[in-house]
Formats: sequence, structure tokens, C-alpha cells
Amino acid sequence: MTTAQTEFQKNRDRAMGIVDLEFDDSVITNSQTELMAMFDRIERGESTFEQEDAALMLRWRELKQHA
Repeated sequence: MTTAQTEFQKNRDRAMGIVDLEFDDSVITNSQTELMAMFDRIERGESTFEQEDAALMLRWRELKQHA
């Protein structure tokens, strides 16, 4: 495993720890597939964290407007 991959693993583990603390288990379970797909896209270099974060925030704003 390269240094970049090791660092990515550490950051992914930290992010999952934050998710576990901040959200109800049902929310985590329902979003697990999408979350892992996001991590995979970042790890493969198809996207960056910043791009994924921006897309997630856009989606959140759209959902909030329709609530």
C-alpha cells in the first residue's frame, strides 16, 4: 500500500467515525452504499473530496428546499 493509500484509509476511517457519532443508525445504514461509492471514486482518482463534498451539499440544499 502506498503512502497516499494509507493516508486515504486513515481519513476514511476518521470520516466514518464522525458519521457514526453524528447520525442515527438507520441513516448510516441507508446511506452506506452511496458513501462507500463516494470513497471508491475518490480513491480511484475519479473525483476529489472537494468535488464530492460540493455535490453532496448541492443535493442537501435541494432536498432542504423541497422539505
